[in-house]
Amino acid sequence: MKKIGTVLISFLVAFLIFFFVLRWTGWQELRNAFGLFLSYKGLILVLVTLLIWLSGTYKWKLILKDQGYDFPFSKLIQIYFAGFAVTFLTPIALVGGEGFRAYALNNQFDIPWGKNIAILTVEKILSIIVLSLFLFFGLISFLFLTSLHIKYLEILLIGLFFLFIGLLFFLHFRLYKKENITKFIFKIFGIKNDHLLYNFTHDVFALFQPKKMMFWKICLVSFSRYVFVFLRIWLLFFFLTKFQNPLFSLALMFFMYLSYLLPLPAGIGSLEAAQSIGFSYLGFEAAMGVTFSVIIRSAELFVAAFGIILLFKLGIFIFFNIIKDNIFNEKQIK
Repeated sequence: MKKIGTVLISFLVAFLIFFFVLRWTGWQELRNAFGLFLSYKGLILVLVTLLIWLSGTYKWKLILKDQGYDFPFSKLIQIYFAGFAVTFLTPIALVGGEGFRAYALNNQFDIPWGKNIAILTVEKILSIIVLSLFLFFGLISFLFLTSLHIKYLEILLIGLFFLFIGLLFFLHFRLYKKENITKFIFKIFGIKNDHLLYNFTHDVFALFQPKKMMFWKICLVSFSRYVFVFLRIWLLFFFLTKFQNPLFSLALMFFMYLSYLLPLPAGIGSLEAAQSIGFSYLGFEAAMGVTFSVIIRSAELFVAAFGIILLFKLGIFIFFNIIKDNIFNEKQIK
């Protein structure tokens, strides 16, 4: 009951924020957004959105293959898109679908939970590393394009960037020298060398071998996924403003992911508020941020609708599998 209450409250807060942003910018923006989305421009944005999630599926397939599980792409698409539907509807954006994917893999392909979580952890680590680069340059672009002058902030950002690069080189060196990075991490956090935890950590870091071609292939696919995210933002920004400067798109990408930090389903309200602020500081009308947000969400809703169909199909399949397993277990007990 508590979880249901949390979901209902998050939807209520989301729509309240959405309502107040529209009161501020004007309801006309909804008509403008749907007018653009229902044109050929909307179709282009939906296709790019599909590329974002197809590349995510392919990255997931490569990580599974590296861990010794080579499944058909068509099967993984069903699970991945159903997981996106769960992510789209849950209160915490970009998080909810992972649990469903882990459960579906365990149920359909009998992948152990420890290995399953390790695979998802690898996927998240790569996503965070690549996304951090885009968001860093997005923040730099925003500061460059606006008249905001915050003392020493630029120096701090540059320092953080080099610290991030240094950390990557450090991890590379440890792995290249084949040192036991697991023991190193356990030592930092004071964790005893538990067998299960060791296996989990070993599975996570088994991928991060610079000499492996698969490692660089997965990194390239992970990078391409966020290139498609950037491309969608750049195209939509061009459709709205006729500006082609990629720095604007990087800045808006930063605001988009910043809005997803709030625990609101599909970023309703928070995305409109963040983009309205972003557009206004970049020298455009704040109302344009609402149009931008509604179109982005409409493209994702189109893909999520396909995922909901697959979620329903997989849900029935998993449900009957659970019943079958329970009946089988009861017969064994008897």
